[in-house]
Formats: sequence, C-alpha cells, structure tokens
Amino acid sequence: GTVTYANAGHPPMLLVPSGRSPEWLGATGVPLGLLPEAFYTQKELVLAPGDTLVLYSDGITESENRDHEQYGPDRLARVCIEGRGLSLKDLAKAIDRDMDDFAQGVPFGDDRTLFFLRREHATDENTKD
Repeated sequence: GTVTYANAGHPPMLLVPSGRSPEWLGATGVPLGLLPEAFYTQKELVLAPGDTLVLYSDGITESENRDHEQYGPDRLARVCIEGRGLSLKDLAKAIDRDMDDFAQGVPFGDDRTLFFLRREHATDENTKD
C-alpha cells in the first residue's frame, strides 16, 4: 500500500481516503524543464483499503463554461468525494458528466486526462503489498 511519488509542477494529486477528509498532494519541485539542474523530493504515503489517488491534467480543472468560470479543483474534489464508493470506471463517467453539465456546451480547450489509483484490499503479513 505504499506509494512513492514526486510532482514536477503538475496539478496536485487528490487523495480521497475511504473514511477521512481529502488531501491535496502538491509539487515536490519546480515545473519540469524550468531549471536545468532541478531537484525533486520524493514523498511517500500509505494507502489504506478504499483510498483513491486522483491524478488529472489541467484540462480538467481549467475547463470553462459560458460565463468563463473554470471547473476548478474544488468541484473535481466534490465529485470524487461523492463518488468514493463507485468503481473507478463509474467515477470517471461521473466526472465526465459533471464536466459536461458545467461546460454548458462550451468546447473543451485542452486535453482531459484522468488517472486513478485505488487500493482495493488489505494484505496480510504473508503477502507483499
């Protein structure tokens, strides 16, 4: 259940624990390619059964509606929290539907990429994580 990660200036990952408040996992260094000799710190976290990590491109949070409002990270987090009991496929569909409702027919101006990681089950001491 241990995840080691580094974030080189990408949008923060969202940790949606199964029974606790969500947490944003921010950058661990400057944006990739900004400095030729940049250093990136690795961080670790342990996922409990049911915990979900949500990684996404800025095309998700920067999508706009007719009023030029952005979808934003708070709205993404809300959908992920409300859908924490869904399968990952259904969670992706819920986010897609919510984005379509929000955009009100405005074309998306950037890619919309989602990546989920969920720990499904606990392991016992005789098996590897």
